[in-house]
Amino acid sequence: MPVFWPFQGKKPTPPDWWLDYLRQCKTTPSLQLPPRQQRFVVFDTETTGLQTGKDQLLSIGAFGISQGMLHTADHFSCLVQQQVTPNPQNIAIHGILPQSTREGVPEHLAIQDFLRFCGNAILVGHHVGFDLEYLHHALQKIIPGARMQNKSVDIINLVRKLDRYRDPLHDTAQAYSLEQLCARFEVTTVERHTASGDAWTTAVLFLKLLKKIERGGWHKTRHLLYA
Repeated sequence: MPVFWPFQGKKPTPPDWWLDYLRQCKTTPSLQLPPRQQRFVVFDTETTGLQTGKDQLLSIGAFGISQGMLHTADHFSCLVQQQVTPNPQNIAIHGILPQSTREGVPEHLAIQDFLRFCGNAILVGHHVGFDLEYLHHALQKIIPGARMQNKSVDIINLVRKLDRYRDPLHDTAQAYSLEQLCARFEVTTVERHTASGDAWTTAVLFLKLLKKIERGGWHKTRHLLYA
């Protein structure tokens, strides 16, 4: 259950699952190692809208990558329980109906399960900062002030690095939508605008980008990180 702190008396002891997660994050492999020696978790979220403080998580999808390979069995998928009715325009995009959100997993359990799945892995996403903010917001409902400790990689930053490597004067202000990047790097989109579908598509794209990054001479994990 969520840990409520009424701001009177002692601050409650953090739950065991959070302490376990923090211990794992302290043992993250060195960022000097090549990416093939790291575990990445490529993830995506669907939300009720685009305002972090107002809108809520609807679903989380993620796939693990290790030894340079995408493992279908290393998969996380969760529909998050919400009592609010999503905006009809958003329903048309992600297809998650109000009845489905009421039957999902409570948000505090969804966050716990996701952190257990991630462990100390490096998180990867398309516009990863957006998804992380929703996860931070949900986490802070359970533990005030808490934030996820994982390092992260943004697909858009990787592509911009490649573009600047090929052409230092490249216009980095251009759009880098997932559809555009998939068309450019010949990746087939799967179940677009679902958390698991977009996570899978992003994972395949990430593996292609890793090969190009390696050929560009960036052999250390730190070269990939999102600031």
